[in-house]
Amino acid sequence: MFEWVVLVLVISLLLYVLLGGADFGAGILELFSPKEKFDELKATTYQAIGPVWEANHVWLIIVIVILFNGFPSAFKVISIYLHIPLLLMLVGIIVRGTAFVFRHYDAVQGSSQKVYSRMFAWSSLITPFFLGIIAGAIVLGRMPVEVDNFHQAFVAPWLNWFTVAVGIFTSSLFAFLAATFLIPEIEDQSTKELFRKNALLTNILVVVTGGLVFVAGLVEKIDFPRLFFSHPFGLVSVILATAGLLVLAVTLRKKWDQLSRLLAGLQGSLIVLGWLALQYPNLIVFVDGTVITLEEAAAPELVISILGTMLAVGVVLILPALGYLIWVFKYRKGLR
Repeated sequence: MFEWVVLVLVISLLLYVLLGGADFGAGILELFSPKEKFDELKATTYQAIGPVWEANHVWLIIVIVILFNGFPSAFKVISIYLHIPLLLMLVGIIVRGTAFVFRHYDAVQGSSQKVYSRMFAWSSLITPFFLGIIAGAIVLGRMPVEVDNFHQAFVAPWLNWFTVAVGIFTSSLFAFLAATFLIPEIEDQSTKELFRKNALLTNILVVVTGGLVFVAGLVEKIDFPRLFFSHPFGLVSVILATAGLLVLAVTLRKKWDQLSRLLAGLQGSLIVLGWLALQYPNLIVFVDGTVITLEEAAAPELVISILGTMLAVGVVLILPALGYLIWVFKYRKGLR
């Protein structure tokens, strides 16, 4: 049952990065879109993510529930020492959701729509930035053992060049996923070409910011770059991800949109799985080198058993419902 719980945790995290990431990325693209294309891009964003944008947070909720119930000691460390970026990320999610609703369903359609659109776009950029900071802080391994002041406890573990670089990389990756995923959804050819251009540019940006992460790791004098390239799966994921980006650039130029979407999803998956493989079996690494492993952080066997059973029930209920939701809105014209 322990392996099942870990599998659901990994899959949920992966789905949140891919689906939720593309969701956030659509807002990032709006932020940097040409003014003459903004309304069309806004409509495309709504058409593509409107029906399921809130469903994407199901995966984040599952991750939180599994960590809270299944790995409480790790959850405690993360929620205490990383509570500032966690709070800022949650505020970003709330602001983004509020702005999305009001800019589409507000009874008064006036100048306030511009404010809501800006709120939506900026929160779409900032939220994944802090998500990346949290992930970077976990990899960095500077969780304090003993604390003497506020900065040492609640700022030093997450505010440094490495975590900032991971945050920038995460926002870049999400913009890339959105640009690539949305291309097949667009009917207007000029807008489709704009998204292909965005996909190519963000493709390059992912490579540049990915390199920035390794440089920042060297600046912060951590073992991340060495460990990543010495770990078998980490090295393979880097090679495949880099090769995939080159192939993806070709598919975008050839206008093979569905293949481009598939390759983009593969890129995101390899990045997440490479990070998890590098981290395994550790969940938390403290500044003195001590660690909390996955098995050490696990709750008692009875709790894991109950949690695993409930997750199995949830999978049976959630996946068909989510599939039906997407099918209804994807093919709603045929149902009328």
